[in-house]
Amino acid sequence: MASFAERHFARLIFGIWLFAAIAIALISREAILAWKMGDPDDQMRILQVRDWVAGQGWSDTLYIELVLFEIVIHKIYVKSFD
Repeated sequence: MASFAERHFARLIFGIWLFAAIAIALISREAILAWKMGDPDDQMRILQVRDWVAGQGWSDTLYIELVLFEIVIHKIYVKSFD
C-alpha cells in the first residue's frame, strides 16, 4: 500500500513550490513594487519571463532588448542553428 506522500507527490511538490513563491513575493514585495532589481542580469531575466508569458517560445532567444527611458541599454542576439 502506497503512503500518503507517494499517492499525492505532485500535489505536495506543487504546494511546497506555491508556498515558497508566495513567501518570496511577500518578503520582496517592496523591491518588486519599486522595480528595484539586483543587477542587469536580474532585469533581463524578468523581461525574458515577461516575453515568455506573452507568448514567445521558450527557446526563442533571437532578439531581446532592455529599454530604459526610450534608450536601448542592453541587447542580446543569439542565432539558432536549427
